[in-house]
Amino acid sequence: MEMIESERVPVNESMSPIDLNMSNMTVVTLNPLNWINYNITPKKLKITNTGKNVVVCGNWEKSTPHLSSGPLRGDYMFSQIHFHWGPTEMMGSEHFIDGGSQPMELHAVHFKSDYKSQEIAMRETDAPVDSKFIT
Repeated sequence: MEMIESERVPVNESMSPIDLNMSNMTVVTLNPLNWINYNITPKKLKITNTGKNVVVCGNWEKSTPHLSSGPLRGDYMFSQIHFHWGPTEMMGSEHFIDGGSQPMELHAVHFKSDYKSQEIAMRETDAPVDSKFIT
């Protein structure tokens, strides 16, 4: 698995928004990321539309989907996905690439399995993983 790594941002600093400078990126090779139980249909699904974003959460009867391996140390449990968009097709993403916004952005939010919930995990420096996919 290849990943593009940017300049490191200290965890205690504000992490949003981020402007990814592509000329400062380096390709690194990692072990594959394992997507476990993402093929299992949730028992319940909740979709909330605020008009500026949509949040999708689910409840599973047995095994919650989670990520492991790759750059992660431990298992990271699925919490939610949410989409950001803006008033025009030119301004929508929360983050930027070389100073430019994109029409939409997807965040796949996970938390370290050592913690019981995303809320508890957010208080820790090693717990949250928020993957961003800018379209």
